Amino acid sequence: MKHILKSEFADWEKRYRGHFINSISGFKPVSLVGTWHLNGCANLAVFSNIFHLGADPAMIGMVSRPLTAGGHTLENIQRTGWYTI
Repeated sequence: MKHILKSEFADWEKRYRGHFINSISGFKPVSLVGTWHLNGCANLAVFSNIFHLGADPAMIGMVSRPLTAGGHTLENIQRTGWYTI
């Protein structure tokens, strides 16, 4: 087992740190989430953070960045109430 000290981690290049943290949870399947804007414009986004919560009742979870991050998917879902995975 390799132990990484906080000081060692802080010295890593930013991209390397990001890739390292993103890889800790292992393989993540990718999903496409399709939405429509109220003006009729289609939106298709790639998500790797969709997960199964339960089967009865059927529940799927999805983690999205905050609206301030500039994505349109969450905003479209909130405005229309519709999406496709």
